[in-house]
Amino acid sequence: MTDFIILAAGKGTRLKTETSKALIKVLGIPMIHYTVDLAESTGICSNIFVVTSNVNREDIEKELSGEKCYFIIQKEQLGTGDAVRSVIDNNANLNDNVLVLLVDHPLIPLNAILKLNDVHIKGDSPLSMVTACVPNYEGIYAGFYHDGRIKRDENGNILGIIEPTEATEYEMKIKEINTSLYMFNRDWLIENMSKIKINEKKGEYYLTDLVKLAVDQGVKIGSVQIDAKDSAGINTQKDLETVESFLKEKNHE
Repeated sequence: MTDFIILAAGKGTRLKTETSKALIKVLGIPMIHYTVDLAESTGICSNIFVVTSNVNREDIEKELSGEKCYFIIQKEQLGTGDAVRSVIDNNANLNDNVLVLLVDHPLIPLNAILKLNDVHIKGDSPLSMVTACVPNYEGIYAGFYHDGRIKRDENGNILGIIEPTEATEYEMKIKEINTSLYMFNRDWLIENMSKIKINEKKGEYYLTDLVKLAVDQGVKIGSVQIDAKDSAGINTQKDLETVESFLKEKNHE
């Protein structure tokens, strides 16, 4: 079985709303429910850990009062790496596999989780991830421009995630992007979390650094690729409108 960690501590400042990001409604339903419902529907989920902040914990707990979730406070907003570390520090008995996903990606399909689980188990890799491909970065795909690019070698092995702020003009043209959906072997995750260094520019710890650590260790990273529309994240009001249009599209399929 697998433990799911949902990162939901974000303030959603760019959405310009006083509502906690996790509780912003997507087609009338608070965002957090899409992610929790997805975890519960997989059939592989043992425990759901929801990482909140001191500010939004009470509201999120109230919204999820009917769900079997454990709530972990991320004391300071120090990035995705720190958020996952908060769960590790509070839970000594995590299951063998740990899946991490973001609350602001409500369109991730069930099939993506099941494929990721299959690749992760059969590949015997300590780290597997979901990526997506975009046809371009224009129009409805403009919101993906700021996502990290996936760098692979000539054999298709993942070499790293290149953040837009560090990418060359050529690398920015890469069409495969990071969805921030990962599955880890628990022991490897715990062993390597302490090796993540703070990003001096942002003052945060990034989960993406674990990909670099795995590559440096010679670890082959498992991966599953999904349609870009299924990986759309919500950071701005424009993103919210785009995700709602994608969701309406899916509902009519």
